[in-house]
Amino acid sequence: MKKLITIIVLFSSFAQAQFYEVEYEMQVQTHYTEKGLKFFEEWEKDPKDRQIIIDMNMNPPIENYKFMFNENYSSSNHIAKVNNSQEDQHISVNKTAPTFGKNAFIDYKENKFWSQIDVYGDKYLAYDSIHKISFEDTGKTKEILGIQVKEAIGKIGKYDLITWYAPSINYKFSPDIFYGANGLILELHYKYKMSDEGEILVSWKATKIKDLNKSLKLVKPNKGKLVKYTDLNKIYEEANNKRNAMYNQEGVDKK
Repeated sequence: MKKLITIIVLFSSFAQAQFYEVEYEMQVQTHYTEKGLKFFEEWEKDPKDRQIIIDMNMNPPIENYKFMFNENYSSSNHIAKVNNSQEDQHISVNKTAPTFGKNAFIDYKENKFWSQIDVYGDKYLAYDSIHKISFEDTGKTKEILGIQVKEAIGKIGKYDLITWYAPSINYKFSPDIFYGANGLILELHYKYKMSDEGEILVSWKATKIKDLNKSLKLVKPNKGKLVKYTDLNKIYEEANNKRNAMYNQEGVDKK
């Protein structure tokens, strides 16, 4: 009889599991201090082009992501969209989520994420930690996509976070590396200071949710040289220096 009861309980738990595919809009905004604006005066002498770059950093185009999860893992994948705008295409500012790039596989048991990165043809598998936050409810509520959500706030290190989570979806996940609210996070905002030059604000907002009715099989990426995500800036810098040196060498008149 005990075995029968155990089987019934397990089956009931599985039947109640909820899995969704969620699409989010993500935006990374940079708000500059006077010192930060002074940097642009030295870097870009043309006032018109300088203001265009500042404005694009303060209000860049919205990026779109598809988020999927199962009991232990999740993935956030960038959705590429064609930009048909004809305005100022000679000046581009590429803003992506600063925490894991454009695609990430997250393992909630290991508390890590992995992201496959291509640096001028060289393949890397970048990894780093994710962060479970002790969120506190504020008592505020609203609806997102017809789902009742609650507001909660949290802080870790330099990051201040505000989240709206769905208690009815019993997974403490989010499309970013910050998670831990008492339900799936459908809206997330966090900010942090960029030394004394300004402040970064990252925003995620769910725009579409699809009931999958079953658990997905998500596979951890395994291709590329394993590196710490924070080492990518150095890797990009070295690659750019190498490319610039080759370009300058090819441009030398050998006569």
